Amino acid sequence: MGMDQIVYTVADHGPWLVVALLTLNLGQRRHLEHGERKRLATLYLSLLALGIFSAAQLILLYDWPSALLLLAVAGVVVVAMTNHAYVFPFRLRCRTCEVRLGIKRIIFYDSNRCASCERADGEPADTPPATPTPPTPPGGR
Repeated sequence: MGMDQIVYTVADHGPWLVVALLTLNLGQRRHLEHGERKRLATLYLSLLALGIFSAAQLILLYDWPSALLLLAVAGVVVVAMTNHAYVFPFRLRCRTCEVRLGIKRIIFYDSNRCASCERADGEPADTPPATPTPPTPPGGR
């Protein structure tokens, strides 16, 4: 597979990666109280993917050398590595006991800890905070 073919593939299929990451980001909105950092991380990842996709589109639009895509990928990797804590907060194992985390914990929970470790520290594990009841209007209805 030549470099031209890679540029065409990235330009054709790049939007699907961006849409998939943004869809995941929208799904993470349900877990804002305990997963805001990871939600921002998926937003940053989608922006980085959009940067690579945009570079591929510009290369095709202006008929630039295909090797410029490598430069764009290198730039995205440098940005991602310098902001590693913000872009890659996902861990596969619990910070405390090294137990393998489930996919829900990996994607939605900022603590990177298993439910039993969170319960041991007194933090709520999988239960969202109770929603307050709305005040009753005057007249008792």
